[in-house]
Amino acid sequence: MITFVTVIKIIHHDFSLALNLYVDSIVTQITCDYEIIIVEDICDKNTARYQVPVHPCVRYIPYHATYPNPYNYPLIEAYAKNVGIRAAKFPFICVTNCDILFSPEFFPFLTTLEPKTFYRFPQYELVAIPTSFAEALTLPTTPLNHLCSTSTLKDIAFKSGDIMLLDADSWLKIKGFPENTIWVHSDLIVCKVAQNNGFALNIPSVRIFTSPHARAALPGAPALEMSYAYLNASACNPR
Repeated sequence: MITFVTVIKIIHHDFSLALNLYVDSIVTQITCDYEIIIVEDICDKNTARYQVPVHPCVRYIPYHATYPNPYNYPLIEAYAKNVGIRAAKFPFICVTNCDILFSPEFFPFLTTLEPKTFYRFPQYELVAIPTSFAEALTLPTTPLNHLCSTSTLKDIAFKSGDIMLLDADSWLKIKGFPENTIWVHSDLIVCKVAQNNGFALNIPSVRIFTSPHARAALPGAPALEMSYAYLNASACNPR
């Protein structure tokens, strides 16, 4: 049983198509009990800016958050993801961006999930933006990285897919994503906190698809430098 949490981020392109593809990649393939929680950042009077897919297992949560940050982004993504984590009802929580698609081999893998294990996944970029999930399955892909169990923490954070999977109790133990006053790359911090808490790392050979788009985590990016500085903060100490 698993909860999928994703966030609609309005600082990017229109996610209406991406969100429908994301939901289709789950509902057309999954066999276990599940729910999909969609948290929308920066809602205007709780009115959705996107057409959220209607499905019995989809829950929509409007959420408005602004916070000063070096880039003047009108959102802090981590806050919205934590809203979804706290609302989840199933024992495993998969936190993602909504511009990814789950490959067919992902769902049989769910039967092997273990508590206190932090899962990251190889990411494969589609050669074109599909118009349907069925089309996505026919498109060639390009691996974006090479990951293995001996990869460095930086590799695990920045070269794995936009998906973090952990049991619900462990998510609550590490208090979800860091809600700090500076804009930092949350993936690196969550990976470090999981490592500090002694969680096992599992990088299965299960592909995660992503549509073509610009990479945010480039070497030398200011967010990367700030995230490294933040790693010495008390929030990253074992609990």
